[in-house]
Amino acid sequence: ALFYCMWHSDKPLVQHELAAQLAALVHVMPTFEASALYLSTFWATMAREWQGIDHHRLNKFLTLMRRVCFESFELLKKQGWAEERVLAIAQVLEEGPLSHRLGASQSGIRTHVCDVFVPELLRAGCESANVTHLLLEPFFGALGSAKDRPLLSRLAASVFEPLAMPETTPADGIRGDDSEEEEEAAALPAPEPSAAVEAEEEADPLEDDGGWGADASAADGLEQLAEATASLSTDDAAALEAELDKELEEFS
Repeated sequence: ALFYCMWHSDKPLVQHELAAQLAALVHVMPTFEASALYLSTFWATMAREWQGIDHHRLNKFLTLMRRVCFESFELLKKQGWAEERVLAIAQVLEEGPLSHRLGASQSGIRTHVCDVFVPELLRAGCESANVTHLLLEPFFGALGSAKDRPLLSRLAASVFEPLAMPETTPADGIRGDDSEEEEEAAALPAPEPSAAVEAEEEADPLEDDGGWGADASAADGLEQLAEATASLSTDDAAALEAELDKELEEFS
């Protein structure tokens, strides 16, 4: 009934909300054992009905499977990542979506679980190497029993390589490439001033005293020049001061 509830759901927003609600049912079960049974039944139902899902409905069931994986890890987090609980969920994965009994027509279930395992585990906040190792056991089993190259490639690219190279995992990817580019730019030496800039600085002897500069007003420049004539002779200074006063009056 729950499967066909998702089957008949329409519109992306409704489908995403329903997928979240169906996956969250794992938290309302009276016991952990009941939650594990719910998860086992879910994966058994997906395996049974997978071949009948047409391409128009495929995306919403992929979303549902992703949400179920995430809520499975959230359930473990609420249980304190207890080892026996982790082993129970690992067994659900081993006997469900990663089972060697799944046929070639059901390979989409396995490959999708491979794709979402690492991102959803990180999103649930798992930081324990021991927990990660225990949850990887079903994937080791799938790796040993895999007979098709696409599954082997997906296991390597989506599960083992991201965990073996943590700098490429979504957790570290939060920083993004922009931060790395900013760090590289900060490590580079400051660019040397161009010849035109040096020539302009040399041609401006008053720059250390405030200068005239491109942004200084004409009035400020004339006032500074008047102060600079203080060392001239009395007659020359008086004549120049009178001329400057006249210029200032005309400017104002």
